[in-house]
Amino acid sequence: MVKLRKTHFYRAFGLNIHSDICLPELVPDISQSQADVHIRYGQGLENISSHASAGQNFIVKDDQVILRGDGFDLAVAGGENLTIHCDNPALHQEPIRLRILGAGIGLLLQQRGQLVLHGATIVGQHGAAVVMGNSGDGKSTLTMQLAQRGYRLSGDDKCVARIDEHDIFAVPCSPFIKVSKKLVAQMDVERSQIHINSALENKVYVDLGPRFELGDVPIIAGFVLGRAARTSVKKLTQRQAFDNFLEHNYRKTKFFKTGLQKTQFLHCHNMANSVPVYQYFRPLKDGHLHQPEPEFLDVLGGIIGNGR
Repeated sequence: MVKLRKTHFYRAFGLNIHSDICLPELVPDISQSQADVHIRYGQGLENISSHASAGQNFIVKDDQVILRGDGFDLAVAGGENLTIHCDNPALHQEPIRLRILGAGIGLLLQQRGQLVLHGATIVGQHGAAVVMGNSGDGKSTLTMQLAQRGYRLSGDDKCVARIDEHDIFAVPCSPFIKVSKKLVAQMDVERSQIHINSALENKVYVDLGPRFELGDVPIIAGFVLGRAARTSVKKLTQRQAFDNFLEHNYRKTKFFKTGLQKTQFLHCHNMANSVPVYQYFRPLKDGHLHQPEPEFLDVLGGIIGNGR
């Protein structure tokens, strides 16, 4: 039998979240508003393990998606409930937290019809830009460097876009950003900002709370990072922009199994029609900190303005 636990209240990803588990990476909701999402502990692995065959770690069943892990599973249902099935939660606390804030919340938002891009969101004087790229392309490092130049953070790893009739807004996610241990050592980061999660092998969380944007901000630009021998910043066509928005849907290969493709296609189409997107190529060497090139900073500042 699961013991009664304290409820934690958060405001993140455009949602009021009530959670059985403490999630220090999220902004507390002091008003304790009515919940949009509940994060709860379930009764144990046996309740859902029968749905999966050996080695299967992503199961779509009815209106829920089940994410299997080592010692715990997450069930994401109806865009409103995220249930942790674990016999010994205390033993898996940090991996559970990491999975909730990663794939768990990402899938839940997609169930709610939100566009979730695998990218960071930075905010300037005139609006926000989403920075997309593959793993290792330096999204989080670039975002950290821009924050140190006065830009604000709206979210790392996930950009949640709210699309209405007139504008596309970036929704504030979390003030924490995951950065390589090697690279954060080369940055001017105070020790008090660095938070360790044992489930992160080569990265740490950095708290950018003072530079976190608490409100929705219009997305007015997109940048796709890539590696090349020489630096270049090139505006993409609308078709190329659409392809990149679709390619950088959060956990794309998994969410396509959930039957939500049509909504995401329409969102990406709206984004491509409304938001100019640029390809930012630069030479990168693993483990070495590269400063943003002036060409990129000029284009970025010309669209979203300087830091504030």
